Amino acid sequence: MKYIIFFILCLSFIHSQELSLDSPGPSNIIKLTKKEKEFIKKHPDILLGIDATWAPYVIVENGKITGGYDFELIKKINKLANINIRLVPGVWSRLVDQAKTAKIHGLATSVYSKEREKYFLFTDPVLIIRNNIVVKEGNPENIQSIEDLKGKSIAIQKDNGFQINRLKKIKNAKIVEFKDYGNLPSFLETHNIDAIPMSDASLYTLNSLNTPFRKILYLEDDKKTEIVCSINKRYPELASIINKVLALIPVEEMEQLRKKWLFSPIIYEEKKTTAVKLTEKELLFLKKRPRIVLGIAKDSTKESGLLNKNRINRYILNLSNLIYELSGLRIDFKLIPKSRLMEDIESNKIDGFIANPQEYNKNNSFLTSDQYRFNDNPPIVYVFRKNYEEAILIINKALKEISLNKSYLTDLNFERTAYKELDFLTEEEKEYLYTKKKITFCADPAWPPFETIKNGKYEGIGADILDTLSELLNIPFEYIHTDTWNKSLDFIKKERCDILPLVMETKTKAEYMNFTEPLFSYKLVVVTKNNVSFIDRVEELKNRKVGIPENYAAAELLKEKYPYLKIISVENNADGLEKVVRGELFAFIGTVPGIGHLIQEEFLGEVKITGSIDEKLLLSIGAAKSQKLLISILDKAAKKITEESKQKITKRWVSFIYEDNLAYLKILKIVFFILTFLFIILVFFIYRQYLLKKINKDLGIAFEEERKKNEIQLGQMIQQSRFAQMGEMTNIIAHQWRQPLSAISSTAHNLTFKLLMEEKVDKKSFLNEIELIESYSQHLSKTINDFRSFLTADKKLETVNINQIIDEVIKIIKPTLKTSNIILQTEYENDAYAPVYKNELKQVFLNIIENAKDAITEKNKAHGKIRIKTYREGKEVIVKISDNGGGIPEKIIGKIFEANFTTKTRKGGSGIGLYISKTIVESHFQGSIKAENENSGTAIYISFPAFQDQV
Repeated sequence: MKYIIFFILCLSFIHSQELSLDSPGPSNIIKLTKKEKEFIKKHPDILLGIDATWAPYVIVENGKITGGYDFELIKKINKLANINIRLVPGVWSRLVDQAKTAKIHGLATSVYSKEREKYFLFTDPVLIIRNNIVVKEGNPENIQSIEDLKGKSIAIQKDNGFQINRLKKIKNAKIVEFKDYGNLPSFLETHNIDAIPMSDASLYTLNSLNTPFRKILYLEDDKKTEIVCSINKRYPELASIINKVLALIPVEEMEQLRKKWLFSPIIYEEKKTTAVKLTEKELLFLKKRPRIVLGIAKDSTKESGLLNKNRINRYILNLSNLIYELSGLRIDFKLIPKSRLMEDIESNKIDGFIANPQEYNKNNSFLTSDQYRFNDNPPIVYVFRKNYEEAILIINKALKEISLNKSYLTDLNFERTAYKELDFLTEEEKEYLYTKKKITFCADPAWPPFETIKNGKYEGIGADILDTLSELLNIPFEYIHTDTWNKSLDFIKKERCDILPLVMETKTKAEYMNFTEPLFSYKLVVVTKNNVSFIDRVEELKNRKVGIPENYAAAELLKEKYPYLKIISVENNADGLEKVVRGELFAFIGTVPGIGHLIQEEFLGEVKITGSIDEKLLLSIGAAKSQKLLISILDKAAKKITEESKQKITKRWVSFIYEDNLAYLKILKIVFFILTFLFIILVFFIYRQYLLKKINKDLGIAFEEERKKNEIQLGQMIQQSRFAQMGEMTNIIAHQWRQPLSAISSTAHNLTFKLLMEEKVDKKSFLNEIELIESYSQHLSKTINDFRSFLTADKKLETVNINQIIDEVIKIIKPTLKTSNIILQTEYENDAYAPVYKNELKQVFLNIIENAKDAITEKNKAHGKIRIKTYREGKEVIVKISDNGGGIPEKIIGKIFEANFTTKTRKGGSGIGLYISKTIVESHFQGSIKAENENSGTAIYISFPAFQDQV
């Protein structure tokens, strides 16, 4: 029995091991919590900022990250956790601000600080670096410690919080900031600098700069610094995921990564043993000279293999790293003009130089190392003065060890190693990329937003796709200039470029090109003049001139399926739309992205999208027939790009408004009918207001003679006063309608856009849009109801809370106050009940607030303010309405409540408003109303008998 149990346990173990091999490496044992899994699902793209100038954390060329410590570490993390973290290179200060506000998820290369703790969570260390100080040749200031920097002139990189914090304790030091390490040599020439605080990582860049600073101090009293990822506090799951992955990466792998990208500066005394066997004499040389500096001719030929784009070739730096790791001899480099190499050696500014033996004329005054050649790169030799015999011996021993042990090729062959990580490619395809080095492409120079050339730079949807593929495949894409699309097609035929980023497969093009699976699919739409009605069927274009750009795939497609169409070739989209405007073409056929921005930017109001065609434009990557391996690589890589990423790329470049009549047309027509109906109502109220205002003006002139006739006439005057306010009310309604009307229109256009961009609109999304339209319509209806309520005559006295009446008036008038930059403040007492006619009281408050607003705007007050306060005083409720409009002259303040008295004659005021307000308050509410000047403004006091049960 025990053997059976043992056998079952073995089977279980084997089965668990098989399961664990589903994904390579240790990623299979990363245990993610439910929240961490949800985070990954919600964030398919995770962005971490990194300064573009911080080599070797990242190596940025032409705006793209091509390598670096962080670049490779993030790739490891992505692979192990199955996430997609992308580094965003840029200006550090801006990236920090973006990370604080969660515009990006965090920062890749950063250090802990108390200030940052407010915004960020910090991961475990991704790297531990040591602090160094670089001083002038010979160390004339005798700087041996951090304390020796007191009173000295110190250069640090701008916004480098790491070095700034490090130097806070140094007193009387003159801190001078340089922009980035690239301009450090010229910076040092114009500033008298004593020292430059640096880290291990910074020394990578220093080695490729021509700087007079040579001596590097490794200070024992200076602490090592932990480099971490700073993650915005909104994303604790991300910090947790990164920490889990870091814990799983073997220490050996992290050390290998460090060795590849950083010199590991350990002073000789700390290095107990070396990988190569050294003699006592050689060890003594190392103790005296653990570091040597070699020159490289900055004007070396390309064929020499020493430089790559004016920088030291990466494999030379890697080779020097290996020599250091094996022997303890550290080699740094200085770029110097070839004519100055000998002079600098003789003046002891450098210890020797590195050269291509085919270009170096042997000189008996110098010692030369063995030749070393790496793969297909040109050979190199190390050249020293004769008193550097031990250095030559040490280097030769290290080179021999590297040649004998092929495992070191991984360290040198960083390019080939990068391609090895592309698991979705065959070995043949990886080797092809390594040999290829770059992929050339041609494009349509005038097909925005798909692709266009602006200021010599390739832009558009195609550019974003190539950027994504470049990052996936670790290979650059180089643009080959052509003037036209036809020229680009000709270049592909003649194999003068490798690929076309966006092209549709047709029978004709298939004769000389191969294609990937389609990356994008876009509907073809019909564009006509604005006066053409909607086109439901292609047959409606029969016997009409229809434009399509020459050699575009759509032309070949439509000619084959709809032979009755009169297709006219045009130069490009803009040319086609121009011909439609001039009447030379009835219609133009293109895609929504291709012509949408042109309509908005150049042809808005002249043309519109009036229909669509069942056919679609399927865009793939096309390559010359001979490039079968390349098209296979690109097809595999393109399939790695998610649909969500492709949609983001499209949305980045497509943003415009247009008309159409596709599915759901009936509902959209209803929407536009509602808008038209509401507009008619608004016009009716405006016209009615005009008539009533005319009547009111005539009534104001005759009012004094008719005032004493009877109470009925007074009631009519109150109603007429209410009508006199309709002008302002109409403005208020127009103000409140503008936004919902615009939103309804925008929502309707949005529905149409989705119908054109996608095959169908899902039911839930469609219902959400319709609910938005319904809610906006209800808002419009409610505005009308508020207006109608204001106009309704009161029939009975009601005991109400005066505060509530004021709030209802404020709701109506607040938009116009906001437009006039007037702040309205309220201070209420809860016990403010009184018996009133509600709408008449609203009329009183509206009159007074309007007068206050006019007073403020006439004085051009930049900070207008109206304050409404309610309070109890004995058996009365008092409402105080005050403003800062400058007050009323004392000689007329007593007349403002008289009939026909007005200070707004230029505005057509009749003087009836305040008189009616006084009549309503005194005759109908048995209250009182008065005006006083106070605090650079006017205060109106209105009192009512309080409701007695509340006393």
